[in-house]
Amino acid sequence: ALLALRNITKVYEFKPKTSVDGGNPRAPLDRLVEVTFPTLLQLMAPIQNEIAKADEAGDREGCRQWIMREKLVYKIFWSSTQFRLPPFIITHNDHFAGWVQVLLQSWTRPVRPELAVDLQDSDLLLLPEWKVKKWIGHILHRFLQRYGDPKRVTDDDDPQMPRFARAFLDTYASHITAAVLDLLAWPHSKQIRLSPRVANLALNYVDAAISPAKTYAVLQPHMGLLLSNILFPYLCMTEEDLELWEDDPVEYVRKTSDILEDFYS
Repeated sequence: ALLALRNITKVYEFKPKTSVDGGNPRAPLDRLVEVTFPTLLQLMAPIQNEIAKADEAGDREGCRQWIMREKLVYKIFWSSTQFRLPPFIITHNDHFAGWVQVLLQSWTRPVRPELAVDLQDSDLLLLPEWKVKKWIGHILHRFLQRYGDPKRVTDDDDPQMPRFARAFLDTYASHITAAVLDLLAWPHSKQIRLSPRVANLALNYVDAAISPAKTYAVLQPHMGLLLSNILFPYLCMTEEDLELWEDDPVEYVRKTSDILEDFYS
């Protein structure tokens, strides 16, 4: 059922609100969100409980299966909201608060360090624990980027959008920013290696969080640690960089000047 819902939401993901004939191509998606999202949100508590139970019991396969279900729910949420917010999300504050709660619970759930013992950094995204955080990172960054500055949100699409943006900034953005900073500190605070892609999304969030005063107020007390313990190590050459420089300088130059490489790494 989740796979079917994911495929349906992908069909309408990039549909505009108004077509040339004056119709609303997103109407089926908006209705689908209104009908299914309350049930999806209710599913998240038992899914996250099963993940915790399987992890505590050392049931690796069971944990993997439940996390993949969790990831599928977040992919449905992403496809339904990343291009344009459905009216149901905009007008139901309590419902959106529930999504923020489960997103942060999944985001802040630690990844066992022993899972990464035999993996290179570039292979960490093979773990379902990091796959689900990748999608959460996309969602958190998109919401702050789109709705973190109420002054830039117009009411052309929905007269309630400025109100939603103000509520997002005032109620949720600071808590999300603190959670993002906490994850970026995991290599030092919990000795957990970060997936480079998830770290990239978290840093994109931090970049967007500098402008709004409310989120900058969360960043400012930690600026020293952010610069020295988080950002500086990413600016240093790694052993892989040095090896590539020695073995293939041309490829090293190509990699460091690649726009897509800069965007994703």
